[in-house]
Amino acid sequence: MPAEILLSRGILKLQNKEIPCFQTTTNSKCRRVTAADNYEIPLFSERVIRAFVERSEDPNEQKELLIEPSELFAERYELHMANTLVDIKNNTTVPVRLLNLTNTEQCIHRDAVIGVADEFIHDVQLPTGGIKNPDTSTLSIRDVTEIDTREVKELPGNMKDLYSNAVENNDFDDLSKEKNYNLLCEYSDALSKDDLDLGYTTVTEHEIDTGDSKQIKLPPRRVPLAYADAEFLFIKDMEKQGINQKSNSPWAPPLNVVMKKSGKVRPCIDYQKVNDVTKNDAQNTRLS
Repeated sequence: MPAEILLSRGILKLQNKEIPCFQTTTNSKCRRVTAADNYEIPLFSERVIRAFVERSEDPNEQKELLIEPSELFAERYELHMANTLVDIKNNTTVPVRLLNLTNTEQCIHRDAVIGVADEFIHDVQLPTGGIKNPDTSTLSIRDVTEIDTREVKELPGNMKDLYSNAVENNDFDDLSKEKNYNLLCEYSDALSKDDLDLGYTTVTEHEIDTGDSKQIKLPPRRVPLAYADAEFLFIKDMEKQGINQKSNSPWAPPLNVVMKKSGKVRPCIDYQKVNDVTKNDAQNTRLS
């Protein structure tokens, strides 16, 4: 039965019910947690280090332990340690996450005591009548599946089709699919949302220098009747895309309609006469 565990608030959400979650510990002796090697934690960064947990000779000892920073840890080191649930059954060392928020590098030496590990048991009491057909009045936290509560962003526009095509045409595993999805979400403002979203820049403005030449105005080319509707749609679409606009300019190069190899029709502007009077302002590329 899926549930959401919120240990920071001390509750467990199950079927839209908030259930108090209490932590109980045994009277067993806390175990020391020591650094397995010398470690350096760079400024303003975090690092996962390896640590040893003190073992006992009891063959029936609790294998799952909760690691917390010791009382002297904050006094000795300007570091933060994350509480960590570890399994010492099949592991010689365990991971411990440390965070350095200072502007100086912090060092931890081998065998330094950085925390304590204690046994734990999480029990939650189910509310009377709150759960349909409960198997028991007490539910162990190990019987509950934790769900991912991270917010999932929605892909805009035709990026959904772009993502679907990328997934279908490639043998991606779940991790690769997630990376592709997050990449499209992160750079969604740099990609076209649809065929009309071409974008433009306001950083600079391009000028066509024709010098003192006279304005060039050529008569429109006659378009075959079979392409008349296509030409009309081209002009309307380019207006929506912001490529052209209605104008009374004395400059008027003609519009040509040509057939592509795919059988589709493409509009082309004949700028040959304009290019003849345009001054070349291209910059030479330096080769080192």
